[in-house]
Amino acid sequence: MATEKKDTKKAAKPASETKKKETVAPAKQKCTEYFCRTNTGKALPIREKPTTSSEQIGSIPFGAKCKVYSVNYNWAEVEYNDIKGYASAGYLMVK
Repeated sequence: MATEKKDTKKAAKPASETKKKETVAPAKQKCTEYFCRTNTGKALPIREKPTTSSEQIGSIPFGAKCKVYSVNYNWAEVEYNDIKGYASAGYLMVK
């Protein structure tokens, strides 16, 4: 008696039957709204990097609302009028 060997390999599915992997958009970075306050009433500089020697790329007017994404030491990662950078966290407060 001859024993037949069964083919255990699965046949490849046609491209139309294969499931596509769902792509998920990256999660938006969580932010909190803060208000700018300064002792002088002047605008708060937004800098390219979290250091006072870094280039100023924008500013947040006194009393204006901005988005804060994170705070590390005395620097906050901020966004104001589509400008993202760093500002001194000591001049920002939740109102």
